[in-house]
Amino acid sequence: MRTCWRTSRAPYQKGIMDAISDRKIEKVTIMTSAQVGKTSILNNAIGYYIHQSPKSIIVMHPTLKDAKDWSTFKLAPMVASTPALKDRVAKPRARDKTNTTLRKEYPGGYLMIFGSNSTSELRVRSSPIILCDEVDAYMTTTEGDPINLLWKRANSFRDRKLVLTSNPTVKDIRRIDQAWEVSDKRGYHVSCPNLSQVAMVKMGLFIVG
Repeated sequence: MRTCWRTSRAPYQKGIMDAISDRKIEKVTIMTSAQVGKTSILNNAIGYYIHQSPKSIIVMHPTLKDAKDWSTFKLAPMVASTPALKDRVAKPRARDKTNTTLRKEYPGGYLMIFGSNSTSELRVRSSPIILCDEVDAYMTTTEGDPINLLWKRANSFRDRKLVLTSNPTVKDIRRIDQAWEVSDKRGYHVSCPNLSQVAMVKMGLFIVG
């Protein structure tokens, strides 16, 4: 079955995805409420960097279980139903260590998937594209903050990109709030039936150059 993505169903996602694909923007912070499409945005970013601008990608989730569940129930169906991706990403095979639930290879790069509690392999990995989902749930290990560890893996790339997403938790101590505060704090304003209120999806950008 083929799928058809329509940004018009959630127009606030367009600006976020444009920022992720913009080479002038190095860091994108997405702080939103639940169920507004953060996972879909990350999936689309992965599809873009596999099909349109092939590069290696590292994706991190709060736990290794979260990482495996996302790969199985979100990533795999997207790849299988999108011909442009299906033709590039090999199917996992039991004896093939290059294409597993947590590792995918394709022309021009590879996709590595981690949990914030499984960072030991990061020492031997590098990638220009770092995607971090639900960062406020990340665990700090004896090796340090997982986002800092990931970002160091992109140091040698001129076209590096860091994307952080999370539902906000406790103000001022949450990772996503700290990233938001050093961004340009742009938002997508939506008129509310109660005219005294405005709903807003927040997206922060750190623009280089």
